[in-house]
Amino acid sequence: MKNLFSYKLRVLTLLFIVLQVRMFISAQESALSYEFNTNNKSEGWSIHHYGYGATAQVSGGSFNVSYNLSQETYNRANLIINDLTVYPASYPILAIKWINAPVHTFQLHCNLGTYKNDATGANHDGVLADNVYYYDLRNSFGSSENNLSLTEPTILNYLQWKVTENIIEGTAGYSIEWIKTFTSIEALEEALLAMDVDDQNLDADYSILSGENEITITGNGKNSSATIYNMAGKVVGSAITIDDRMTFKCKPGIYILKVAGISVTTKKVIVY
Repeated sequence: MKNLFSYKLRVLTLLFIVLQVRMFISAQESALSYEFNTNNKSEGWSIHHYGYGATAQVSGGSFNVSYNLSQETYNRANLIINDLTVYPASYPILAIKWINAPVHTFQLHCNLGTYKNDATGANHDGVLADNVYYYDLRNSFGSSENNLSLTEPTILNYLQWKVTENIIEGTAGYSIEWIKTFTSIEALEEALLAMDVDDQNLDADYSILSGENEITITGNGKNSSATIYNMAGKVVGSAITIDDRMTFKCKPGIYILKVAGISVTTKKVIVY
């Protein structure tokens, strides 16, 4: 009986250790986020120009690459980061926001090969507003056998966008505002809404009041709808038709109010 108890105790101890290790690994998983908000801080990114003389600098909230325009044919300026850990199971969608995207070729590539084994043009999965290109890291790199793990993090020797530009196309360089990963395309779309808020005034027919734990819209809005998002892009309140006075209950924080009628208007609102 004592041996059986000792055995069960060892098993329980082992299970506890395994659970703690899994919790630790899970805690380490996080979305990638490079925003280039600090001048001269590249956050690990650089360019490989292969002797073509392109230069890079972080300034004004973006990673800016300038080509060597004395080249007679074309420029190369690969955007690259080394020793990158990715989490395709938790954050499979990789997105990059170009301020001005390369015209000729930019291909996602890593030490395993080219994304989806597609070496032609821009091998992205889709494009959203404002030059946001996205990729699903659950797809293969290079041959079909080179899939990233969906059960544990993957450390890539490097990840890069291979950029080639023809001189005759007249592009002086390219700039990136951010590079991030997301849980889904829907999460990316919601985040873009939160990022790209146009903080303009509501139409004259509306007024907005924010108070303690609530947001109130007043005005003639019979043909308008309202949606409230938190700063993570999640919908926390909505109404198909705005009455003369509509109140939304919210916890203290910063929200984005979207009113859609003849035109679409968005505004940041602080609730205390």
